[in-house]
Amino acid sequence: MSKAILFDLDDTLLDREGSIEPIATHQYKKYGIQCAPLVAYVERFKTLDEHGYADRHQLFRTLVAEFKIEADSEDMLWDYRRQTWQVAQLFEDARHVLSVFRDRGYKLGIITNGSMAMQSGKLQATGLQEIVDVALISEQVGVSKPDPLIFQQAAEQLSTSLPNCIFVGDHPVRDVMGAAQAGMTAIWRVAHLAWPNELTIRPHHTIQRLSDLLTLPL
Repeated sequence: MSKAILFDLDDTLLDREGSIEPIATHQYKKYGIQCAPLVAYVERFKTLDEHGYADRHQLFRTLVAEFKIEADSEDMLWDYRRQTWQVAQLFEDARHVLSVFRDRGYKLGIITNGSMAMQSGKLQATGLQEIVDVALISEQVGVSKPDPLIFQQAAEQLSTSLPNCIFVGDHPVRDVMGAAQAGMTAIWRVAHLAWPNELTIRPHHTIQRLSDLLTLPL
């Protein structure tokens, strides 16, 4: 049966954190924010963003109120989404790693939580949609990580079994725990989230960068 390696998208393949500053800078200029310096706005944006896990509607309502922005928060949210697609960039070693695993005979997949509009836009903008065999987005599937069903569906679409799958992600619960409980080999890609002390499940491997995958005994 075929082997497969699957990845989370944001902060695993995609440098989502690196996109925040250019987006915040763009909006600072577009909406003519004058009550605070740019650096203060960018830092507040990053704090409210919570590494991508904040409620976006509340994030922009807060920014509008705190920085006295003369714009509708929902308009800012839609502008943010458009900018996210435009500035989306892969980590520098991502394409090489995907290519190596393809050459090793692995099928490639992505499982990402989020909206179809947002996540499919990132997949198209970075070219990942054409590289991987399967890309599952939680809104489309109807379940989100860490639900085992989304991992099971990915394995089925790749015509393989869960034990033949490796999953790489940065979120201890959604990615590592979810994949491990589903029956996949789970690899933690250390990014911005600390490992919760109360989480008893541990990753099979831990990496600092994607290229570390190439030397693991998989």
